Amino acid sequence: VIGAARAVSAYVLPGILESFRQRHPGVEVAIKTGRSSQVLELVLADEIQVGLSRAFTHPEVSTTHLYDEQVVLVTHPDHRFAKAAVASIYEVGREPLIVYDKESTYFQLIDRVCREAGILPTILMDLDSIEATKRMIERGLGISFLPHNALRRELALGTLRQVEIREGHQVTLPTAVMVRRAARYG
Repeated sequence: VIGAARAVSAYVLPGILESFRQRHPGVEVAIKTGRSSQVLELVLADEIQVGLSRAFTHPEVSTTHLYDEQVVLVTHPDHRFAKAAVASIYEVGREPLIVYDKESTYFQLIDRVCREAGILPTILMDLDSIEATKRMIERGLGISFLPHNALRRELALGTLRQVEIREGHQVTLPTAVMVRRAARYG
C-alpha cells in the first residue's frame, strides 16, 4: 500500500506505477492519497508501507530524497507576464492570485516568498484542486504558482505559460519516499 500527496499521485505516480507494473506484473498496489502531513501519519500508523510526499524528518521514519519539485508562476498565454516572459514578485502581488489549497505546502511556500518580499498577495480564489486552478487560469481569471510536474500537458499545448520571477525567487519542494523504521526490540 502506497500513500502519496495529491499532486504526486496525480502527476508523478502514474508513470512510476506503469514502470513498476511492467517489471512486477503480479504485484498488486493499492494507493491512498492526502496532504503530505496525512501521508506521514499513515506511515506512522502502519496503514501504508511507502509514503511519497514532501520530505519530513521524524525519528520513526526513514526519509529518502527523490527529487525537488519546482513551483512556478503560471499565467494565461495572453497575460502581460506571459508576453514579457518575466514578472517582478511585486507585480505578482498586485495580480488576482488563484491558490491551490491554503493548507498545502505549496501555498505555505508561496506565502513565505511573498511575505519575505514584503507583499501580501491578492487572493482571488482558494480552490481545492490543481486541475480547477489550471482551468481558471486558462480562462484568464487569474494567475497562480503551481508544481511544474502538474503543468507539462498545458505547457506543451500552449494553454498555460510559465513565467520567470525577475528577482530570482525559486520555490522548490523536496519530495521524498518515506518508510517506517524497523522497531528495535530489546
